[in-house]
Amino acid sequence: MKTLTTSLAALCFLLLVSSCGKETAASETEIPAVLSALHLGMVEKAVTGDADAQSGLGQMYYLGFGVPKDNNEAERWLLKSAHQGNAAAQFHLGVMYDNGRCVLKDYVAACAWLILSGLSGYAEAHSARDQISAKMTPEQIAEAQELSKELLKQIEENKKKAK
Repeated sequence: MKTLTTSLAALCFLLLVSSCGKETAASETEIPAVLSALHLGMVEKAVTGDADAQSGLGQMYYLGFGVPKDNNEAERWLLKSAHQGNAAAQFHLGVMYDNGRCVLKDYVAACAWLILSGLSGYAEAHSARDQISAKMTPEQIAEAQELSKELLKQIEENKKKAK
């Protein structure tokens, strides 16, 4: 999330600078060019395994920000990032599974990803998890807790491999 926020701030700065001294704001052709450069930069980092870039790229595809909306690409990049322990990606996956946007609605998966995001310190994850848990049966909650434990083991193994 920090990388995406930084990239968005840089984008806004570039658009502001590009319009300085002009009577109009950045042209309609300048904005797509900057977004395209942002996308390429994120792709370069994401393919090398940068979890923040992967998360940011997933969010770009999810929102259709600078790229065509692509549910499969959004899920693919967010999963790559989440499996490295990126709390923002875990949060966004939880939200996606909760609302069924880009993926099939799955409260168990949503709750599991939000549990992990909360453990990683993502503040919004706790309230989102509580809202989803209110829609779940006790059996589903237990299943989500087990899934989060399995995912956490996978994440820890991925981190060991990366060292």
